[in-house]
Amino acid sequence: MTIGDLTYSFDISGLPAQCNTAGPYFQGSFALDASGAAVQAGGPDVVVQLNFGIPPEDWESQGLSPGSVGVEDRTTGEYWVASADIGPADGTVGVQTINIDGDHATGTAAFLEINGFYAGDEPQIVEGTYDITCGTG
Repeated sequence: MTIGDLTYSFDISGLPAQCNTAGPYFQGSFALDASGAAVQAGGPDVVVQLNFGIPPEDWESQGLSPGSVGVEDRTTGEYWVASADIGPADGTVGVQTINIDGDHATGTAAFLEINGFYAGDEPQIVEGTYDITCGTG
């Protein structure tokens, strides 16, 4: 995943329960500890965590929400989220393109750093991409 100049890479092998591709959303959470090893999302050893809920490309015709992708980086204190439900109401933040093929999702998004935004800072919005493959165990 890229967010502006930042790149996050997660090796999620062996963690199939944290990813659901059965639908309607391609969704899950993956996390890394300080050594870069995969750990249980939301656990005490998490340093970086990826959360995603990506709808099918025709989400509007199915009455679904536009989805979200986010990375929380506890080493920097930043939490980057692409979600139309968070941030400025002008449509500048959110998942922009969606391509899902089985257990693989790719696309583009506009990310907002929400910790600063909620603290009253000027919105920091950057373009990025996501490329997520859910393991089969």
